[in-house]
Amino acid sequence: MIRSHRALLAANGLPLSTPPTAPAPTPLRVRLPCLCSGGAGATFQRPTYRIRAGDTLDAIARGVFAGLVTFQDIAAANNVSDPNKVAVGQQLWIPVPCSCDPVGGEPVVHYTYVAPAGSFVAGIAQEFGTTEETILAVNRMHDAKSLVAGQVLDVPLRACGSTISNTAIDKNLRVPNGSYILTANNCVMCGCSSSTWQLDCQPTQGISSSACPAAKCGEMFLGNTSSTSSCETTKCSYAGYTNSTSFTILANLTTSNVCNGDCWVVPDGAAGSLFFGVPVGAGVVEMDGAGCLPSCRLALSRLSAPRLKAARILTSLVSGLSFLV
Repeated sequence: MIRSHRALLAANGLPLSTPPTAPAPTPLRVRLPCLCSGGAGATFQRPTYRIRAGDTLDAIARGVFAGLVTFQDIAAANNVSDPNKVAVGQQLWIPVPCSCDPVGGEPVVHYTYVAPAGSFVAGIAQEFGTTEETILAVNRMHDAKSLVAGQVLDVPLRACGSTISNTAIDKNLRVPNGSYILTANNCVMCGCSSSTWQLDCQPTQGISSSACPAAKCGEMFLGNTSSTSSCETTKCSYAGYTNSTSFTILANLTTSNVCNGDCWVVPDGAAGSLFFGVPVGAGVVEMDGAGCLPSCRLALSRLSAPRLKAARILTSLVSGLSFLV
């Protein structure tokens, strides 16, 4: 039993307007809280399953939950002394194994994945934006060829960073690329994008303003941005929520450099001005909307060809731009 239709939509990156009758994506991602202790973890109080006529714990474990859990685990979590004696209508907590461990020193969202027939570790890694070596290490597999159909894998999904306060209720909020989550009593929607790898949080549309306190940074509302220079932007970023004395949504100003990066400086035609780009193979590509904005161009005096070919100087900064001269 999944308690929230919205939670399913968020975990699978579907619009909140998606009706319950819409076809489910394959595979269907279900976000569950993980409780870890002593290096082991299991989902906490969710998911739940209500016993139907003819059910057995073994059938529930193998069939309904695809072998992600054993009937012994279900019996232990629900204090069932005799697995053969369960009552119709009885609600069970299914403790699916999970992990809270970082991978490579970075926080991740651990995705429990059942390998389909004909799949390969390299293909699974490519599908979920990780590496074959990472999947092998996390799952303690010595050889990618040992993967078998139906095997349960822990696939770590890179999570976006955030500015959430350590004192906030949702301080451990982790969102992987291609999905979003509703937090702060559904008042805030936070998505993750691989372009910045930072949480992008906005007030949830369609939620009554009377139920959600305003989140502002001075006169700037949550999620709004402003340009402070040609290369810097200031944003009112989500910092979590508290409920100690009253329900409060926290926000603070953050500044980011949209032009920062390891850039090549190359002549821009005969005018002698320069533009910033990144090397791609043997050529150079200008960083436009996705990197250095057009406003980042600098009108500098012409540099000599030998100077342009000189060594990398990563410590040189001009208006916040790292470049090579």
